[in-house]
Amino acid sequence: MKLPCRVRPLVIGCLLTLFAPSRLVKADILLERPPTVQDGYYYVWGSSLAPAGDSWMTLDDIRLSTDSVVTGISWQGMYLRPDPSTGDIIDGTPNTYSWYLGIYKSGGTASFPYDLVASQFVDASAVTTTLGGTTYWGSNKVNYYNESVDLTTGFSLEANQTYYLAIYSLGTSTSDGWLWLSGTGGNGVSYQYSSAYDATFTRELDRTFTLTGHAIPEPPSFALVAIGILGLAGWRALGGRLA
Repeated sequence: MKLPCRVRPLVIGCLLTLFAPSRLVKADILLERPPTVQDGYYYVWGSSLAPAGDSWMTLDDIRLSTDSVVTGISWQGMYLRPDPSTGDIIDGTPNTYSWYLGIYKSGGTASFPYDLVASQFVDASAVTTTLGGTTYWGSNKVNYYNESVDLTTGFSLEANQTYYLAIYSLGTSTSDGWLWLSGTGGNGVSYQYSSAYDATFTRELDRTFTLTGHAIPEPPSFALVAIGILGLAGWRALGGRLA
């Protein structure tokens, strides 16, 4: 049925409004792992180049109930360094110039049992950093920081598929390593790969992070709405002829 000119713009306008990305993309919280302490302490695991030259990368599991696109990530961590005079661990200086964000799934090798799904490097200037608070490493006061970024390219995740999020700091100093703060809400453990040992270790507690983005609507929902709009337009067109 050919629609009259007076009706066709209405239909096209409705469909454009329906499918317009600005209307579909709304940053909702998809997954949240808030920070937590155990026995009065945060448990932190390194995810950067260590002072001895060893590279550690920490990952935590992700599982969403709907197909989704992750458009933003926030996380918390701290910088620590050894005191050159005493060897004690003390507060370090933030020195990240780029963040590596990776999405993995099970696979890989015995030493690193993950396959890369998608990744991107984010310049530190694009990441919002604020002081999250202070805590103690032994008797030494240390700071921890909030980091958040809006991704230029989102990560697409399938429903009910277990993924692993890796956050890794590339810094200008190997003396000040970045460590990811402990969180809660997952399976209670996280995973850390060591390049020196060429092995992946299971670590206590989840990591803290929040994923924001939007769920991808089911295709049948689009079809039903579109058919409904076209049907309404056809009814109006028929009514116009009868009038």
